[in-house]
Amino acid sequence: MRHLWSENENVSTLNQIDKAWGEAVEEERSDLLKDFFSLSENQRKLLIYIANDNKYSIYSNEAAQKMNIPISSISRGLNSLIEKDCIEKTSDAFQIIVPAYKTLLRE
Repeated sequence: MRHLWSENENVSTLNQIDKAWGEAVEEERSDLLKDFFSLSENQRKLLIYIANDNKYSIYSNEAAQKMNIPISSISRGLNSLIEKDCIEKTSDAFQIIVPAYKTLLRE
């Protein structure tokens, strides 16, 4: 993103911002993937589910079926992801802390 500010004295366009964001995600890709694959399978499934803003409550039977995770494992997985600073709990949902992670998991 620093490239965005150093190359432009004027306000950047949306295309320039999108391009800079894509470059930033690419720069971090290998580190993000390394972190991602160090997680358990259920934790990876939970992160992907959260990244893709699915319509079901994360604790619902529908979400558990979609992720192919036992409902009893969801809470443990979420707590582990919070402890690892991968996600945070807001008033009504869970969010991925690192925005590049979210972008990468939506690909």
